[in-house]
Amino acid sequence: MKHLTAVAPKAHHMHHAGAPEAFHMHMHHADTVTPENCHTHSAGGPRVPLSFVRAGKEATVQSVSGKDETKRFLGSLGLVEGAHVCVISEMNGDVIVKVKGTRVAISKSMARRVMTV
Repeated sequence: MKHLTAVAPKAHHMHHAGAPEAFHMHMHHADTVTPENCHTHSAGGPRVPLSFVRAGKEATVQSVSGKDETKRFLGSLGLVEGAHVCVISEMNGDVIVKVKGTRVAISKSMARRVMTV
């Protein structure tokens, strides 16, 4: 089993001087999606939070909501308007996405703030 760690600020609680809190996700080798088997989400479809995009689907970021700090954090991960993402793994709304050539783990609360088409 692979172990991935990403850092994300909590929506309602921050530790010392706004320091981000870490979360952990586990992923089985069988859950791995590669760029070759990532399928394009239908363009022009309804807006869907990133937390609802299924593994193996590709989507385009339409908007990011939240406080400025949250938007800056997600932007630093490459989740900005117009970015193309491929959902590698999804577990209860927590997602691992490939964005700009990098795999990033995003908590459900953060993924709900990223609207995609």
